[in-house]
Amino acid sequence: MAEFKAGTREQVKNGQAQYVAGDIVAKDAKNYIGGTKSFLGTTSGGEFIRSKSVTVVTGRTDSGKISSSKTILYLQQKNGNFLPGAVKKDGEWSYSDPDYPLMKGVASETVQSELANKNSDLNKVTNNGISAELGKRQDVLPEDRDTILGAKQNHSSPADAPNGLEGNPLNTDTSTLTTLTELNKQENTGTRKKFGNLIFPNDLGSSTMDVIKFDMLEFKPRKSKNSGALGGFGPRDTLKDKNRTSIGSVTLPIPAGIQDQNQAGWGDGRLNPLQAAGVNIALTAFNKSLGDAANTVAGQLGNVSNNSGELQDAVKGYFTAAAVGVPIDQILARTQGSVLNPNLELLFNGPILRPFNFTFKMSARDDLESKEIVKIIRFFKQGMSPQRTDSNLFVKAPHTFQLQYRHRRTEDHNFLNQFKECALIGLSVNYTPENNYATFEDGAMVSYEMQMQFKELDPVYNEDYGNAENAPDTEIGF
Repeated sequence: MAEFKAGTREQVKNGQAQYVAGDIVAKDAKNYIGGTKSFLGTTSGGEFIRSKSVTVVTGRTDSGKISSSKTILYLQQKNGNFLPGAVKKDGEWSYSDPDYPLMKGVASETVQSELANKNSDLNKVTNNGISAELGKRQDVLPEDRDTILGAKQNHSSPADAPNGLEGNPLNTDTSTLTTLTELNKQENTGTRKKFGNLIFPNDLGSSTMDVIKFDMLEFKPRKSKNSGALGGFGPRDTLKDKNRTSIGSVTLPIPAGIQDQNQAGWGDGRLNPLQAAGVNIALTAFNKSLGDAANTVAGQLGNVSNNSGELQDAVKGYFTAAAVGVPIDQILARTQGSVLNPNLELLFNGPILRPFNFTFKMSARDDLESKEIVKIIRFFKQGMSPQRTDSNLFVKAPHTFQLQYRHRRTEDHNFLNQFKECALIGLSVNYTPENNYATFEDGAMVSYEMQMQFKELDPVYNEDYGNAENAPDTEIGF
């Protein structure tokens, strides 16, 4: 398929490119149009078309709202090229535009008939594609969607668009441009993505020792999901998923002193009687009405007036403390030798991410092992380093790591803990672990000691262990 590429506005006009960086480009759409649908829902006859839509923002108000735009529908030709076939302004399609001289005659009568029907599948697919892309743009407000998808608006040439992301050419160069989003995501040309598979010691690959394996992964954030009344994030893709692959690995013998630390966030919680009364009033207001809350306040005040003892002293202490800016317990401790009952309780605060520390001492026995150790140290140092984008506008997250204990190198180790995806947050290398400077003939150190601090990206939850049916108790799990 021919490339659907970016360029300058002049390149778009003469057909060398299809959009300018900043234009809103929807995904490919495939449709059978003009056919006959049977009662089974299948379509026979008609014309198969493949299309793409590009929306050009041509004007914004002073507040940033989009005031004018137009959408160009590109149709794929027999030679694979995409040519502009129709343009939508004010919710209506037309088939000529001075900014797109190659448009004339591209859309067939069947296409034009399909576009004339606002309820046609082609219109629905095109609008859905545009709407999906609008939702990804931070420079498009929710109220802008109706404007772009068909509301009445004033139009001007894309070349007259104001500066910004409104389709104005970013330069006058004739070289192909990448969209701004792609440019921001594109790593610097020096970024390394392939690291190979390293093993130390060299004969570990032919042994049946238990090992620990570090797979390096390109960082991928969790995907957001809109389920229920509030949004959230779905589970993170793992190395077992089809869209995550290892970009390199290191296999080492399991070191001494391995351990894990599972923790949960608990902390002291305090709520004195006066605060509890305030909570009662607030909940009444939220759950019932302000009138009921007012009645609750009146009732609380009545309780105070009817109680000549400790409660009145506490209220007096509260207002005194508020007046002078001193904690109420200090006032009560000084005047009465007591404090409000804090109702102290241990409360759950949230999950805690697990850290893992490893120390590996690697002493080379020959030149090959010496070179392998250097590669391993570089593997972790370079993998944990942040990445700059080619535009230098963003700094991307470093690569991450999937750790795994392996029994006899080939199977999961059920008697040691499992790991979630980890970030390498610290790495220190001791180049003279024997406390003396010793090298091989080529200058390589005889021995290296590497200390690493990992931290899991996600907390461990109860359901991660599974239940008795799919996770036998003989497996430690996380």
